[in-house]
Amino acid sequence: MRNRLVLVQLLKLFLRYAYFIFHEDAATRIAKALPSESDPLPNFANVLECSIWYNRICLSPRISTELIGGWQMKVNYSGVFHYKMGHFASKESTFFCGLDIVEYANEVRCVVLTERSENNALSITNVCDRIASQIYADHLSGVSENKIVWLEHYPAIRGNKAHIDLVQFDFEVVPSEGTGPGTSGTLRFYHPRWYRLYEARHLDRIEFLGKHANLIQNLYRAQVIFEIEDKDGHCWRLVTGKEKLFVITSNLEAGIPDEGFDAKGMSELLGRKKKFFGDQVDIEQRFVDELVKGFLNKGL
Repeated sequence: MRNRLVLVQLLKLFLRYAYFIFHEDAATRIAKALPSESDPLPNFANVLECSIWYNRICLSPRISTELIGGWQMKVNYSGVFHYKMGHFASKESTFFCGLDIVEYANEVRCVVLTERSENNALSITNVCDRIASQIYADHLSGVSENKIVWLEHYPAIRGNKAHIDLVQFDFEVVPSEGTGPGTSGTLRFYHPRWYRLYEARHLDRIEFLGKHANLIQNLYRAQVIFEIEDKDGHCWRLVTGKEKLFVITSNLEAGIPDEGFDAKGMSELLGRKKKFFGDQVDIEQRFVDELVKGFLNKGL
């Protein structure tokens, strides 16, 4: 019992500083582990999860592998990223965003930029190309551009849902200091394009990256063919990956698997989900129409 009380005090001490110094999600998860009036003892199942988050966020931003909810990902970085803004470079400490970089088994890196409410500078959307170029130089040097997926995350605020956008860039090679003949230098990203990918009332970034791992690994140069709302107000998006088609929706009752399909398989999947759209929407025909339009207009 004494050891448990010591653990509780340590958790309380860490919680006091976690929200302000490290990461909102860390504080939220640790709070779940603390004792409450109805349960005087800490929830040790959540304590174990907290230890994972503590190691990832506080002790070191770089660890080898991480298991959350059964998903295995290599978390290369998770924390705050301070970026420079041209002639405001001396004030770089005032410009920052949340940054998560995870790596999957096929060496695809997913980079998530998170808008922070404390950041009084321009939104990450307005300067995402500059941020991406600096992140590449600091954390992704040498990684092929076709192995990087860029996402923007805006947390829920004032009644608006949290959302995640896919961001795609053009790029150019910029010689960096110390590079010589035969070396590639670094990359500068420009001309960003945004595609809404997902929105929900509650959105955990790391959980999202795990649950949709197969989709995310196929998002480089992906296209959103069409989006449609079901009768409960959830948005469904059909995404073309490198070789497969994917569906992503916040409607958890739909039970959409995180796997790619060919055109026939996708049509069959949507046919089994007709009940979510009502009699007025022929979701299979809509898919066929948009797919044909995509082949004609977008070169899918």
